[in-house]
Amino acid sequence: MDYTTTGDTYDFVFDAAMKTSFSEAKAVLKRGGTYITLDWPIREVLRGALDRDLKVVIGTARKNPEDLLFLTKLLEDGTIRPVIDRCYPLEQTAEAHRYVDAGHKQGNVVINVGGEDDTGSDTATGRVDETPHKPLNP
Repeated sequence: MDYTTTGDTYDFVFDAAMKTSFSEAKAVLKRGGTYITLDWPIREVLRGALDRDLKVVIGTARKNPEDLLFLTKLLEDGTIRPVIDRCYPLEQTAEAHRYVDAGHKQGNVVINVGGEDDTGSDTATGRVDETPHKPLNP
């Protein structure tokens, strides 16, 4: 699913993969929304500075155990849900990288290091779960 084509608007767009431009994000952000990127796109920062209705946040986060606990709580109570595109067993890590490098992933790609977990991938059999958009915490 391409969130830029759903007609929905969002409070935040977090571009961890650095694949969304500010102009793409701006089209789906609510008034006062925030575009967060790990990239350092100077042009995007300048555009954001000129747009008083939106914010642009760049950079990387510092390690903070309290933040990790906060995110864990949000995940556990379903406030946020990760989008899992595919899950691969550890033995298929190279294939997982090829899939990501192809540029078509539509969520996170998970490498399971042992046994079956709640993402549905069974690393004992080597089965790859290709169900798109499968949340970890439904």
